[in-house]
Amino acid sequence: MKARLIAIIIVIILGFVLPGRLINSNISVYNGDQRLFVEYALFTSQEFTGGSLEGLANLARKVVSVSDVSTDANPECQFVIGGDETLHHTKNYKAVINIYTIFGIHYGSMEVDCKGAVFSRNY
Repeated sequence: MKARLIAIIIVIILGFVLPGRLINSNISVYNGDQRLFVEYALFTSQEFTGGSLEGLANLARKVVSVSDVSTDANPECQFVIGGDETLHHTKNYKAVINIYTIFGIHYGSMEVDCKGAVFSRNY
């Protein structure tokens, strides 16, 4: 009985630890403007879901795609990442980020662009 309880506790702990270790954010795939925007998108996704208990269950994030959505009327994006107060300028991109929870279960997706973020859950 005691061994079974220890095994269950170990499995639960692994369920919380492994997604953050095994699911890569994919930030290294991007360079230049796209990488800067991906950093902004990952920060925005963390801020979007981090203000409640729901954020505790969001254990990993992975950037799935980044696309240029610039138009002649809206050619660039301006943003600040975190509290550094440096105003960054990039093309107008849209990033799709998958969010994973315990045991690496896909929890939802978030689309981040210069105007904000839209989060859709899987349930």
